[in-house]
Amino acid sequence: DGISVELNWQLIGDSTPPASWFAHLLDSSGVIIAQQDRQPSGGYAPVETWSRGQQGTDRLFLPVNGGDYAGWSLRIGWVDSQGERLPVIAPDNTTITDGFILLPLP
Repeated sequence: DGISVELNWQLIGDSTPPASWFAHLLDSSGVIIAQQDRQPSGGYAPVETWSRGQQGTDRLFLPVNGGDYAGWSLRIGWVDSQGERLPVIAPDNTTITDGFILLPLP
């Protein structure tokens, strides 16, 4: 049992320092049930080597032990090499200063 996720990234600036992404599966209380934290493509495509407009895709599987997923969500964001969250740009071009997006599970 688990949840499969496909994450699609795009660099909108000219360059970026080293960074890693995180994906946290949260239960209805906000407790992390499963997570993955890594560089794009498992480290084979470090974001600091990307050029403006470059895109990348990561696929992951977050294992869970069945149950009721009601109220669960996925928290996704990026951190710099010091572990500080980076701003996230939403599809409508607004900046999300919390450094993550929170997606409810269907």
